[in-house]
Amino acid sequence: MNCYDYVWKFFCVLGFILVISSSASANLITNGDFSTVKWITEYDDDEEEYITYPGFTGEDWAYSGIVLPNNQFGGDNFLAQYGSGDNLASGVLSQTIDTISGQNYLLSFDYGTFGLSKQQLFHVSINDQYSKQNLFNTVISDTSGGYTHDKVMSHYIFSFVAISNATMLSFADKTLDYYYNTISADGMFDNVSVEAIGPAHDSAPAPVPEPATFLLVGIGLFGVVITLKRFKG
Repeated sequence: MNCYDYVWKFFCVLGFILVISSSASANLITNGDFSTVKWITEYDDDEEEYITYPGFTGEDWAYSGIVLPNNQFGGDNFLAQYGSGDNLASGVLSQTIDTISGQNYLLSFDYGTFGLSKQQLFHVSINDQYSKQNLFNTVISDTSGGYTHDKVMSHYIFSFVAISNATMLSFADKTLDYYYNTISADGMFDNVSVEAIGPAHDSAPAPVPEPATFLLVGIGLFGVVITLKRFKG
């Protein structure tokens, strides 16, 4: 077997590693950019039309949240809006994802206050689907305000460890003082992502190497092989 046969086999193995590493960092959230929406019309006493987001379960969404094109203030897709039309702050979006017990995950998303600079409270809760044990809990207080994406949205990253094969994430509008804070101010939510970052342990989790890192290592080793081949020749 000559040198080039070894090089070919090496890059085959490298390609397999790249596929595995890419799948390890796949987003577990369905429709995290809210690009897929569904309009629903209900006929009771009055006709009522509202929107849902496939992948997410909504509560009180008919009265407190709608979808907006992100390009209205500098984005390219859609997003979720809490408290639209000066409505009561009670909207909740939730989604249950498949997880692995003992594994670390990173939750990331964008959130901010659209409109006037008034305090919006955004409750993020992560619970085990079966035991209902809380894995993560926080309330974000935001007063950014504005009408463009760069002024409104901030990026948030949190981590949690799953304890079963199903984990529920909940995102709720908890803004106080309906008669002031929800008038001309709405919470904007977008780009939700959950990615596995490795098994749980006591110290900080080691990051999963990026595919580009493997590629650079492969190129370096390829150069070493060629150099040795020329040296032997």
